Amino acid sequence: MELKQYLESICQWDGRMIISPDELIGIYSKENYHPTMELIDFLVRFYSLQIKLPDETLGFDIATILSVYPYELVNGHYCEILGVNGITPFGELGHGSMLLVADEHNNIYGMDEDTIICFGNDYYKLLVQVYNKIGREDIKELLQSDELYEVWKKIQQDFPLLSYRVEEMQGDEEARIDRIDKSLLGYNAILYRHNFPVLSVKELIRYSAMESFKAYCGMTFSRQEEDDIVIGDEEREYILCELELSVEEYIRMINTYDILDVAETLIEYYLLENHPEALLEYYKGQRWDNAERLFDEKMETFRESRN
Repeated sequence: MELKQYLESICQWDGRMIISPDELIGIYSKENYHPTMELIDFLVRFYSLQIKLPDETLGFDIATILSVYPYELVNGHYCEILGVNGITPFGELGHGSMLLVADEHNNIYGMDEDTIICFGNDYYKLLVQVYNKIGREDIKELLQSDELYEVWKKIQQDFPLLSYRVEEMQGDEEARIDRIDKSLLGYNAILYRHNFPVLSVKELIRYSAMESFKAYCGMTFSRQEEDDIVIGDEEREYILCELELSVEEYIRMINTYDILDVAETLIEYYLLENHPEALLEYYKGQRWDNAERLFDEKMETFRESRN
């Protein structure tokens, strides 16, 4: 079913204005925001709606969003992260787990505590991307596939010095799905924007059986085994004060691997082979200082694995 048909038949959406543009501008102006007319034209048709898509929820409860995300926070901390002059919050994904904002050029970003996704600059295409996102059951199929499990089992055999998660705790599976869900949404947003074919679970499972991927995965984990973790003063303060962990606990936590790490390595491998520029763009989009160096290291490992 196409998105428009889904909205009309399932969500009873008819595309008519729910609020006048002047009234909506007034609501934003009262909180010091200055949304673009393109954003206003979109929002007047979705104002206050909670749209339940097949595998996601999109909320446009503007009053609640503006109360939770005051101007000082959004146009201070968030603008600094994105490197833009001004942004306007306008929606939420997943019952508030990810905030949707737009800058003065209508660039649309999804932001949460550890991820930034750039959805392009078309509000209706944002809906299309979220509507067509890979479903949670499909991600579960990837994580439980025999092909991925075989690679995971071999990693544990080949690198016994690494620590592996041996006990499943309540919520582990959902947490893995959440993390892959965000990664795939971010990567596919880039692929979609450049008119490349988007990632699919079927294709990822096929890649996980390839000998070249197994070689790449092995080399990636080999380097994890060799790496020494160095904690700087600033990071140490964050670990102690924000995470409320000892440095030893933190190192033990990030040095413990499970099948999620194999799945993330698989996605990297697929992109390195097919669209390396998308992987680099994703890294840069996270505002990582070491984005290019990290990409170069991944590409070097990829090339070595092919030899």
